[in-house]
Amino acid sequence: MKQKFKVALAQINCKRGDKKANIQKIEEYTARARQHDAELVIFPELSLTGYTIRDELYELAEHIPGPSTAATEKIAKKHEAFIVFGMPELSDKTQATLYNTAVLVGPKGFVGKYRKMHLPTHSVFEEKRYFRPGYQAGV
Repeated sequence: MKQKFKVALAQINCKRGDKKANIQKIEEYTARARQHDAELVIFPELSLTGYTIRDELYELAEHIPGPSTAATEKIAKKHEAFIVFGMPELSDKTQATLYNTAVLVGPKGFVGKYRKMHLPTHSVFEEKRYFRPGYQAGV
């Protein structure tokens, strides 16, 4: 087993509401990270959609795995990398429940997900208004 690996943190400027553009940025920054031998590339919270807390989240949310997960899996396979990205997840049980989820994909496909457990609701943050908290730690 390999004892060390390189991690890249990609602080991208997400285009709010534009999943296609943000997936292109995920590919671009993954390619750049791989040029520096990074094996794990981590993108920001809600990087798929941009950080928006409005009703448009319901239109942008997807099931996991879903179309955007599949697109990111292709990027991971192409660049032989592991990728963590954030997205609004639509619950399997009800279309009205959303989670703020971090997704992990790798060269062989979907690895796992983490639903944010501690949702801020103060000042300018209204996450509890739109998201339900996750209930278990770990991927």
